[in-house]
Amino acid sequence: MELELGVRIDLSGKKDAKWRNRVKNEINKKLREVDKNFRVKTLVRDARIRYLEESFPNLCAILKVIEKDC
Repeated sequence: MELELGVRIDLSGKKDAKWRNRVKNEINKKLREVDKNFRVKTLVRDARIRYLEESFPNLCAILKVIEKDC
């Protein structure tokens, strides 16, 4: 979200169920501020490849190896 929309989410705190719910609610709130119908799925689907690679480097590295092998 920060790279694509310039929106920063506070990720501080103990990583437990309460934290996950707080972060999820904050993400959804910020997305609704951008557009009433905007969802996380839309954000990821429309994200630039460069932003996805920067946000999820390990996952993208694995996918590139799989892509090369296929």
